[in-house]
Parts: sequence; C-alpha cells; structure tokens
Amino acid sequence: MGQQVKGMVLKSRLDFLEHVYGTDAHAKVVTYLTGRTKEALSKPQFIKASSWYDFQVQAELDKAICKAMAGGDAAVYRQMGAFSNQFQAAAAAVDHFENPWKWFKFHVIAFPRFYNPGRLEVVKLNEGECFMRFHDTKTTKENCETNIGFTKKGLEMCGCTDVDVVETKCTAKELTKFCEFHITFKWDPSSKPKLF
Repeated sequence: MGQQVKGMVLKSRLDFLEHVYGTDAHAKVVTYLTGRTKEALSKPQFIKASSWYDFQVQAELDKAICKAMAGGDAAVYRQMGAFSNQFQAAAAAVDHFENPWKWFKFHVIAFPRFYNPGRLEVVKLNEGECFMRFHDTKTTKENCETNIGFTKKGLEMCGCTDVDVVETKCTAKELTKFCEFHITFKWDPSSKPKLF
C-alpha cells in the first residue's frame, strides 16, 4: 500500500477551487488531469470525506489547479493550505484554538487521520519557536508548500502574529528521513483569536 490521503483533503481542494475561481473552474482543471486522477475527480460529488485515496490524486490535483487557474504561480499552494485549514476546522466544528500549543497538539493527533502512513512531531524550543516534522510520508515540494500555508493560517487563527514557517528539510528534494519546518511566532495570551 502506498501513500494515502483522506477524502476530506480532496474536498477542501475542490471547495477552494469553487470558492476562489468559481463554479466553472472544476471543468477546466479536470482537463489537466490524467488517468485514475481524472476518473476520480470528474464527479466530485462521489468523493467521500472519510475514504482513503491514492496520494497521487491530491498531488496531481494540486498541480493542475496551479497550472489551470493560477497561471503557474506557486503562491497558490500556500493559499490552498490556508484554505484547507479553515475547511477542516469548519468540518470539525473547531473555529479556533486559544493557545497555539494546543493547536499543535491537536494536529499531532489528527495528522495520521488524513495521511496514511504519516506521523507529525512538534519539538518545542521556546514559547514562540519550534520544529515541526512530518515522518513516514511520501510528499512533493508542492505539498510542503501547502503545509506552510496550513500552518501559518492555523497559528494566525490562534491569535499569533509575525508567523514565519520555513522548510529546512524536505524528503522530496533531498535524502532525509522527514520533512522539517522551523516555525517562529509571537503570541500574547490575552489576544483574541481570529475567527474565520
């Protein structure tokens, strides 16, 4: 069994597509897809949030959105990641966390429910700094960009400011055991979280 992704992630991408680019965008993106990915996504109403799909479906969909709708601008990957954070939070009826460390703890637990195999590790350095590491997952450089957008948006929803997420290791680019992100942020416990 290869890398798998939960249908919830695919649904967030399709929702992003309609929300940002309109109802006609899906038909255009499908023309950029091939084989099993095109077959799976031609009828998005049949994508089940709780089902597992081949990771290549997400990888090809992400690239197709970038090419077809963003004109190749890689910034769209971070936008997709940020949107996915809000989409998944809404689906889970969790609109924010008042503490960024509670947010990290939640996603350490939740990550394997969306990517299989997969394990998320957060190494706290101080109150506003940590390393986040993705273990045992097959990825692409584009997916890592979506992770940056997802993480930055999640911390901003906790009320954090000056959020910086930098990838320091990537299994898609080098021989390493995990993808690693160095994260810094400012957080005032008295600040109000940003609801979406």
